[in-house]
Amino acid sequence: MLPDIKTAQHILEEAWQCNPGPWAEHSRVAARCAKAIAEQISACGSGPAFCGSGPASSSPASCGSMDPEKAYILGLLHDIGRKFGARHLGHVYDGWRYMTELGYDEAARICLTHSFNNKTLKDYIGNFDISKEEQAELQTALDGLEYDDYDRLIQLCDSLADAAEGVVDIEMRMEDVKRRYGRYPEEKWNQNIALKEAVERCTGRSIYEIAGSGKPALRIRTATMEDLDDITYLESICFPTAEAAGKESFQKRLEKFSEHFWLLFEDDELVGMVNGMVTDEKTIRDEMFEDASLHQEDGAWQSIFGLDVLPSRQRQGYAARLMEGCIAEAKRQGKKGCILTCKDRLIHYYAKFGYQNFGVSASVHGGAVWYDMILSFEQ
Repeated sequence: MLPDIKTAQHILEEAWQCNPGPWAEHSRVAARCAKAIAEQISACGSGPAFCGSGPASSSPASCGSMDPEKAYILGLLHDIGRKFGARHLGHVYDGWRYMTELGYDEAARICLTHSFNNKTLKDYIGNFDISKEEQAELQTALDGLEYDDYDRLIQLCDSLADAAEGVVDIEMRMEDVKRRYGRYPEEKWNQNIALKEAVERCTGRSIYEIAGSGKPALRIRTATMEDLDDITYLESICFPTAEAAGKESFQKRLEKFSEHFWLLFEDDELVGMVNGMVTDEKTIRDEMFEDASLHQEDGAWQSIFGLDVLPSRQRQGYAARLMEGCIAEAKRQGKKGCILTCKDRLIHYYAKFGYQNFGVSASVHGGAVWYDMILSFEQ
Protein backbone atom coordinates (compact mmCIF):
# COMPACT_ATOMS: atom_id res chain seq x y z
CA MET A 1 0.00 0.00 0.00
CA LEU A 2 1.12 3.54 -0.82
CA PRO A 3 -0.09 7.04 0.07
CA ASP A 4 -1.29 9.17 -2.82
CA ILE A 5 1.02 11.87 -4.15
CA LYS A 6 -0.41 14.72 -2.07
CA THR A 7 -0.22 12.70 1.12
CA ALA A 8 3.37 11.71 0.33
CA GLN A 9 4.26 15.36 -0.29
CA HIS A 10 2.70 16.35 3.03
CA ILE A 11 4.54 13.55 4.86
CA LEU A 12 7.83 14.78 3.40
CA GLU A 13 7.16 18.45 4.17
CA GLU A 14 6.21 17.71 7.76
CA ALA A 15 9.24 15.43 8.17
CA TRP A 16 11.51 18.22 6.95
CA GLN A 17 10.08 20.50 9.61
CA CYS A 18 11.10 17.94 12.25
CA ASN A 19 14.64 17.71 10.83
CA PRO A 20 15.42 20.48 8.31
CA GLY A 21 18.17 19.70 5.83
CA PRO A 22 19.03 19.04 2.17
CA TRP A 23 17.84 15.44 2.47
CA ALA A 24 14.28 16.43 1.52
CA GLU A 25 15.34 18.09 -1.72
CA HIS A 26 17.53 15.05 -2.46
CA SER A 27 14.35 12.98 -2.09
CA ARG A 28 12.46 15.23 -4.52
CA VAL A 29 15.24 15.02 -7.09
CA ALA A 30 15.25 11.23 -6.74
CA ALA A 31 11.46 11.21 -7.17
CA ARG A 32 11.57 13.27 -10.38
CA CYS A 33 14.34 11.07 -11.69
CA ALA A 34 12.42 7.88 -10.84
CA LYS A 35 9.27 9.14 -12.51
CA ALA A 36 11.10 10.07 -15.71
CA ILE A 37 12.88 6.72 -15.92
CA ALA A 38 9.69 4.76 -15.16
CA GLU A 39 7.88 6.64 -17.94
CA GLN A 40 10.64 5.80 -20.41
CA ILE A 41 10.84 2.14 -19.36
CA SER A 42 7.08 1.79 -19.74
CA ALA A 43 7.24 3.38 -23.18
CA CYS A 44 10.01 1.14 -24.50
CA GLY A 45 8.75 -2.25 -23.23
CA SER A 46 11.82 -4.00 -24.57
CA GLY A 47 12.66 -6.40 -21.76
CA PRO A 48 12.95 -6.44 -17.98
CA ALA A 49 14.36 -3.05 -17.06
CA PHE A 50 16.96 -4.38 -14.63
CA CYS A 51 17.35 -7.91 -15.94
CA GLY A 52 20.84 -9.23 -15.23
CA SER A 53 21.77 -6.17 -13.19
CA GLY A 54 22.21 -7.88 -9.86
CA PRO A 55 21.75 -10.93 -7.67
CA ALA A 56 17.98 -10.44 -7.47
CA SER A 57 16.81 -9.17 -10.83
CA SER A 58 13.18 -8.39 -11.53
CA SER A 59 10.73 -10.66 -13.23
CA PRO A 60 9.91 -10.18 -16.93
CA ALA A 61 6.28 -9.45 -16.00
CA SER A 62 7.31 -6.05 -14.66
CA CYS A 63 8.74 -4.86 -17.96
CA GLY A 64 6.75 -2.17 -19.66
CA SER A 65 4.41 -1.86 -16.70
CA MET A 66 6.20 0.48 -14.32
CA ASP A 67 3.91 3.07 -12.77
CA PRO A 68 5.53 6.55 -12.91
CA GLU A 69 3.31 7.84 -10.10
CA LYS A 70 4.32 4.94 -7.84
CA ALA A 71 7.98 5.52 -8.73
CA TYR A 72 7.63 9.20 -7.82
CA ILE A 73 6.02 8.47 -4.45
CA LEU A 74 8.68 5.90 -3.57
CA GLY A 75 11.39 8.39 -4.48
CA LEU A 76 9.82 11.02 -2.24
CA LEU A 77 9.68 8.69 0.76
CA HIS A 78 12.83 6.57 0.48
CA ASP A 79 14.73 8.71 3.04
CA ILE A 80 11.74 9.58 5.25
CA GLY A 81 13.48 8.07 8.27
CA ARG A 82 15.56 11.25 8.41
CA LYS A 83 12.50 12.84 9.99
CA PHE A 84 13.74 11.45 13.29
CA GLY A 85 17.15 13.09 13.30
CA ALA A 86 20.65 13.02 11.87
CA ARG A 87 21.10 9.25 11.86
CA HIS A 88 23.07 7.00 9.54
CA LEU A 89 21.92 3.38 9.38
CA GLY A 90 19.31 4.52 11.88
CA HIS A 91 17.47 6.46 9.17
CA VAL A 92 16.90 3.21 7.28
CA TYR A 93 15.49 1.50 10.36
CA ASP A 94 13.43 4.54 11.37
CA GLY A 95 11.93 4.98 7.90
CA TRP A 96 11.14 1.29 7.56
CA ARG A 97 9.37 1.23 10.93
CA TYR A 98 7.60 4.56 10.40
CA MET A 99 6.10 3.64 7.04
CA THR A 100 5.14 0.21 8.38
CA GLU A 101 3.31 1.82 11.30
CA LEU A 102 1.41 4.07 8.87
CA GLY A 103 0.38 1.02 6.85
CA TYR A 104 2.43 1.95 3.77
CA ASP A 105 4.20 -1.37 3.27
CA GLU A 106 5.49 -0.56 -0.23
CA ALA A 107 7.10 2.64 0.99
CA ALA A 108 8.49 0.81 4.04
CA ARG A 109 10.12 -1.69 1.69
CA ILE A 110 11.88 1.08 -0.25
CA CYS A 111 13.08 2.71 2.99
CA LEU A 112 14.79 -0.61 3.63
CA THR A 113 16.07 -1.62 0.18
CA HIS A 114 17.35 1.68 -1.18
CA SER A 115 20.65 1.46 0.72
CA PHE A 116 21.45 -2.19 0.06
CA ASN A 117 22.06 -2.99 -3.60
CA ASN A 118 23.39 -6.44 -2.73
CA LYS A 119 20.93 -7.27 0.06
CA THR A 120 23.53 -7.05 2.80
CA LEU A 121 24.16 -4.52 5.54
CA LYS A 122 27.81 -4.59 4.45
CA ASP A 123 26.69 -2.26 1.64
CA TYR A 124 25.96 0.53 4.10
CA ILE A 125 28.25 3.55 4.01
CA GLY A 126 28.15 5.39 7.31
CA ASN A 127 27.81 4.70 11.00
CA PHE A 128 26.03 1.61 12.29
CA ASP A 129 24.09 3.63 14.85
CA ILE A 130 21.45 1.03 15.72
CA SER A 131 21.63 -1.93 18.05
CA LYS A 132 22.83 -5.39 17.02
CA GLU A 133 19.26 -6.61 17.44
CA GLU A 134 17.97 -3.91 15.08
CA GLN A 135 20.70 -4.72 12.58
CA ALA A 136 19.66 -8.36 12.67
CA GLU A 137 16.05 -7.31 12.15
CA LEU A 138 17.00 -5.36 9.02
CA GLN A 139 19.10 -8.20 7.61
CA THR A 140 16.34 -10.74 8.21
CA ALA A 141 13.89 -8.47 6.39
CA LEU A 142 16.31 -8.07 3.46
CA ASP A 143 16.85 -11.82 3.26
CA GLY A 144 13.11 -12.30 2.86
CA LEU A 145 12.82 -10.04 -0.17
CA GLU A 146 13.21 -10.58 -3.89
CA TYR A 147 14.09 -7.22 -5.37
CA ASP A 148 11.83 -5.84 -8.07
CA ASP A 149 12.19 -3.02 -10.59
CA TYR A 150 11.08 -0.40 -8.05
CA ASP A 151 13.75 -1.43 -5.55
CA ARG A 152 16.37 -1.20 -8.28
CA LEU A 153 14.99 2.05 -9.66
CA ILE A 154 15.19 3.88 -6.34
CA GLN A 155 18.67 2.51 -5.67
CA LEU A 156 19.72 3.97 -9.00
CA CYS A 157 18.02 7.31 -8.48
CA ASP A 158 19.43 7.61 -4.95
CA SER A 159 22.87 7.44 -6.59
CA LEU A 160 22.01 10.08 -9.20
CA ALA A 161 20.23 12.66 -7.04
CA ASP A 162 22.01 15.61 -5.46
CA ALA A 163 20.04 18.15 -3.41
CA ALA A 164 21.91 21.16 -4.77
CA GLU A 165 22.79 20.12 -8.31
CA GLY A 166 19.89 17.88 -9.32
CA VAL A 167 20.75 14.80 -11.37
CA VAL A 168 24.53 14.39 -11.44
CA ASP A 169 27.08 12.03 -12.95
CA ILE A 170 26.73 8.78 -11.02
CA GLU A 171 30.46 8.11 -10.74
CA MET A 172 31.17 11.65 -9.58
CA ARG A 173 28.51 11.29 -6.89
CA MET A 174 29.92 7.97 -5.71
CA GLU A 175 33.41 9.48 -5.63
CA ASP A 176 32.05 12.32 -3.51
CA VAL A 177 30.51 9.84 -1.06
CA LYS A 178 33.81 7.94 -0.95
CA ARG A 179 35.71 11.13 -0.11
CA ARG A 180 33.26 12.05 2.67
CA TYR A 181 33.04 8.61 4.29
CA GLY A 182 36.41 7.12 3.39
CA ARG A 183 34.96 4.10 1.60
CA TYR A 184 32.56 2.92 -1.07
CA PRO A 185 32.13 -0.86 -1.39
CA GLU A 186 33.24 -2.10 -4.80
CA GLU A 187 30.23 -4.40 -5.10
CA LYS A 188 27.84 -1.49 -4.47
CA TRP A 189 29.72 0.73 -6.93
CA ASN A 190 29.57 -1.94 -9.64
CA GLN A 191 25.90 -2.59 -8.97
CA ASN A 192 25.01 1.08 -9.43
CA ILE A 193 26.84 1.16 -12.75
CA ALA A 194 25.04 -2.05 -13.77
CA LEU A 195 21.68 -0.48 -12.94
CA LYS A 196 22.49 2.57 -15.04
CA GLU A 197 23.60 0.42 -17.97
CA ALA A 198 20.50 -1.79 -17.67
CA VAL A 199 18.21 1.21 -18.13
CA GLU A 200 20.27 2.48 -21.05
CA ARG A 201 20.08 -0.97 -22.72
CA CYS A 202 16.33 -1.13 -22.16
CA THR A 203 15.60 2.34 -23.50
CA GLY A 204 18.42 2.96 -25.96
CA ARG A 205 19.00 6.36 -24.33
CA SER A 206 21.47 7.88 -21.92
CA ILE A 207 20.30 7.88 -18.31
CA TYR A 208 21.07 11.59 -18.14
CA GLU A 209 18.97 12.31 -21.22
CA ILE A 210 16.06 10.43 -19.65
CA ALA A 211 16.33 11.90 -16.16
CA GLY A 212 17.01 15.45 -17.27
CA SER A 213 18.23 17.98 -14.74
CA GLY A 214 16.12 16.71 -11.84
CA LYS A 215 15.08 20.31 -11.22
CA PRO A 216 11.38 21.18 -10.87
CA ALA A 217 9.34 22.98 -13.50
CA LEU A 218 8.05 26.22 -11.92
CA ARG A 219 4.84 27.94 -12.96
CA ILE A 220 2.44 30.51 -11.55
CA ARG A 221 -1.29 30.55 -12.25
CA THR A 222 -4.46 31.89 -10.71
CA ALA A 223 -6.68 29.66 -8.56
CA THR A 224 -9.86 27.66 -9.04
CA MET A 225 -12.13 26.03 -6.49
CA GLU A 226 -10.33 22.74 -7.18
CA ASP A 227 -7.31 24.23 -5.41
CA LEU A 228 -9.21 24.76 -2.16
CA ASP A 229 -7.78 21.85 -0.18
CA ASP A 230 -4.20 22.54 -1.28
CA ILE A 231 -4.53 26.24 -0.48
CA THR A 232 -5.93 25.48 2.96
CA TYR A 233 -3.12 23.04 3.70
CA LEU A 234 -0.45 25.51 2.58
CA GLU A 235 -1.87 28.24 4.81
CA SER A 236 -2.02 25.90 7.80
CA ILE A 237 1.66 25.06 7.39
CA CYS A 238 2.77 28.67 6.96
CA PHE A 239 0.85 30.56 9.64
CA PRO A 240 -0.06 30.03 13.32
CA THR A 241 -3.58 28.76 13.86
CA ALA A 242 -4.81 32.15 15.15
CA GLU A 243 -3.63 33.87 11.96
CA ALA A 244 -4.29 31.25 9.30
CA ALA A 245 -7.42 31.46 7.17
CA GLY A 246 -9.53 28.31 7.24
CA LYS A 247 -11.17 26.30 4.49
CA GLU A 248 -14.52 28.12 4.76
CA SER A 249 -12.82 31.51 4.51
CA PHE A 250 -10.82 30.44 1.46
CA GLN A 251 -13.93 29.04 -0.19
CA LYS A 252 -15.62 32.42 0.12
CA ARG A 253 -12.54 34.20 -1.20
CA LEU A 254 -12.33 31.88 -4.19
CA GLU A 255 -15.99 32.48 -4.96
CA LYS A 256 -15.39 36.25 -5.00
CA PHE A 257 -11.84 36.81 -6.22
CA SER A 258 -10.12 33.64 -7.42
CA GLU A 259 -8.33 35.73 -10.07
CA HIS A 260 -6.52 37.49 -7.23
CA PHE A 261 -4.87 34.31 -6.00
CA TRP A 262 -1.49 33.62 -7.54
CA LEU A 263 -0.27 30.06 -6.98
CA LEU A 264 3.32 28.88 -7.44
CA PHE A 265 3.86 25.23 -8.36
CA GLU A 266 6.91 23.00 -8.44
CA ASP A 267 5.78 20.53 -11.08
CA ASP A 268 2.26 19.77 -9.75
CA GLU A 269 2.90 20.59 -6.09
CA LEU A 270 1.62 23.86 -4.67
CA VAL A 271 4.58 25.41 -2.84
CA GLY A 272 3.61 29.06 -2.53
CA MET A 273 0.84 31.60 -3.02
CA VAL A 274 -0.20 35.20 -2.57
CA ASN A 275 -3.83 36.29 -2.31
CA GLY A 276 -5.92 39.30 -1.43
CA MET A 277 -9.02 41.25 -2.39
CA VAL A 278 -9.09 44.52 -4.32
CA THR A 279 -10.32 47.55 -2.39
CA ASP A 280 -10.58 51.33 -2.52
CA GLU A 281 -9.26 51.47 1.05
CA LYS A 282 -5.58 52.26 1.46
CA THR A 283 -5.06 49.96 4.44
CA ILE A 284 -6.30 46.51 5.41
CA ARG A 285 -8.82 46.15 8.21
CA ASP A 286 -9.64 42.92 9.99
CA GLU A 287 -13.13 42.57 8.50
CA MET A 288 -11.58 42.05 5.09
CA PHE A 289 -10.00 38.75 6.10
CA GLU A 290 -13.38 37.12 6.75
CA ASP A 291 -15.84 39.09 4.60
CA ALA A 292 -15.03 38.34 0.98
CA SER A 293 -18.00 40.44 -0.15
CA LEU A 294 -15.90 43.55 0.58
CA HIS A 295 -13.92 42.78 -2.59
CA GLN A 296 -14.22 45.56 -5.20
CA GLU A 297 -13.02 44.29 -8.55
CA ASP A 298 -12.60 47.85 -9.86
CA GLY A 299 -10.97 49.07 -6.65
CA ALA A 300 -7.76 51.05 -6.58
CA TRP A 301 -5.57 48.88 -4.35
CA GLN A 302 -4.52 45.25 -4.54
CA SER A 303 -4.34 43.94 -1.00
CA ILE A 304 -2.13 41.06 0.06
CA PHE A 305 -3.63 38.97 2.83
CA GLY A 306 -0.84 36.42 2.88
CA LEU A 307 2.42 35.49 1.20
CA ASP A 308 2.80 31.76 1.81
CA VAL A 309 5.76 29.53 0.93
CA LEU A 310 6.22 26.01 2.27
CA PRO A 311 8.91 26.09 4.98
CA SER A 312 11.13 23.65 3.08
CA ARG A 313 11.09 25.94 0.02
CA GLN A 314 11.79 29.20 1.79
CA ARG A 315 14.95 31.22 1.07
CA GLN A 316 14.92 30.05 -2.54
CA GLY A 317 13.49 33.21 -4.07
CA TYR A 318 9.93 31.87 -4.30
CA ALA A 319 8.37 34.58 -2.14
CA ALA A 320 10.05 37.27 -4.24
CA ARG A 321 8.85 35.62 -7.43
CA LEU A 322 5.29 35.66 -6.15
CA MET A 323 5.45 39.23 -4.88
CA GLU A 324 6.98 40.52 -8.10
CA GLY A 325 4.32 38.70 -10.10
CA CYS A 326 1.54 40.17 -7.98
CA ILE A 327 2.96 43.70 -8.31
CA ALA A 328 3.33 43.33 -12.07
CA GLU A 329 -0.25 42.10 -12.41
CA ALA A 330 -1.59 44.95 -10.25
CA LYS A 331 0.22 47.43 -12.47
CA ARG A 332 -1.15 45.75 -15.59
CA GLN A 333 -4.66 46.08 -14.17
CA GLY A 334 -4.15 49.78 -13.58
CA LYS A 335 -4.22 49.68 -9.78
CA LYS A 336 -2.73 52.49 -7.70
CA GLY A 337 -0.57 50.04 -5.77
CA CYS A 338 -0.45 47.17 -3.31
CA ILE A 339 -1.14 47.11 0.41
CA LEU A 340 -0.35 44.61 3.14
CA THR A 341 0.26 44.25 6.85
CA CYS A 342 3.32 42.56 8.33
CA LYS A 343 5.11 42.03 11.61
CA ASP A 344 8.07 44.23 12.50
CA ARG A 345 10.64 41.58 11.62
CA LEU A 346 9.47 41.62 7.98
CA ILE A 347 9.33 45.38 7.42
CA HIS A 348 12.80 45.40 5.88
CA TYR A 349 11.90 42.49 3.58
CA TYR A 350 8.89 44.23 2.02
CA ALA A 351 10.84 47.46 1.79
CA LYS A 352 12.99 45.72 -0.83
CA PHE A 353 9.97 45.73 -3.14
CA GLY A 354 9.30 49.43 -2.55
CA TYR A 355 6.75 49.19 0.27
CA GLN A 356 6.78 52.00 2.80
CA ASN A 357 6.03 51.54 6.49
CA PHE A 358 3.09 53.66 7.70
CA GLY A 359 3.30 52.55 11.32
CA VAL A 360 1.31 50.25 13.55
CA SER A 361 -1.86 49.03 11.87
CA ALA A 362 -5.35 49.16 13.30
CA SER A 363 -5.49 45.45 12.47
CA VAL A 364 -5.13 43.10 15.43
CA HIS A 365 -5.60 39.97 13.34
CA GLY A 366 -4.70 36.86 15.32
CA GLY A 367 -3.88 38.97 18.36
CA ALA A 368 -0.60 40.17 16.80
CA VAL A 369 0.89 43.61 16.21
CA TRP A 370 0.95 44.51 12.52
CA TYR A 371 2.38 47.35 10.47
CA ASP A 372 0.69 48.95 7.47
CA MET A 373 2.86 48.67 4.36
CA ILE A 374 1.93 50.53 1.17
CA LEU A 375 3.49 50.34 -2.28
CA SER A 376 2.25 53.22 -4.43
CA PHE A 377 2.78 53.07 -8.20
CA GLU A 378 2.21 56.82 -8.51
CA GLN A 379 5.42 57.91 -6.82
